[in-house]
Amino acid sequence: EPFVVSDGADVTRTLTGSVADGGRLLLRESLVLGRRGQRGGALTSRVRLTHAGRAAVAEDLDLRDTGDLPAPGDGCGPHGACATRDLPGVLRGHRVLDQVLALGWTPPTGPDAEEASGATRLELARPGTLARWSGVAGHDSPIGDLAEAWGRTMGVTSS
Repeated sequence: EPFVVSDGADVTRTLTGSVADGGRLLLRESLVLGRRGQRGGALTSRVRLTHAGRAAVAEDLDLRDTGDLPAPGDGCGPHGACATRDLPGVLRGHRVLDQVLALGWTPPTGPDAEEASGATRLELARPGTLARWSGVAGHDSPIGDLAEAWGRTMGVTSS
């Protein structure tokens, strides 16, 4: 199920974990800012994962700027200022961030499946891969199919 941050919420979320040498992790996360018609509340998210005792993923996402400034499509505020979450490289006005992480192993690549579907594939410095997609509606995300495909390579089937 997606993690939904509704209007008025002020959430701090922390995910920490450790994968032993030889261990594997497959993790899917779906973050939705607001319900239909909402902009979404404030969110601070922090992820720290290790593999074989060494740092593998360290990421902070600060979306506490909930939009006192208009979204880019609305002309932004004075001097072109936009809410942080709407800037390029953050969410670009999207409200859904969907991702799947493989840690301790690297999923095989298909014929540019991630790129063709709109997801971005990032290879980690430690054994692992992160595929990420952002968009307006969660049902448009290709990440669910990708997570299932990666899971099958691990011998995991969904029910």
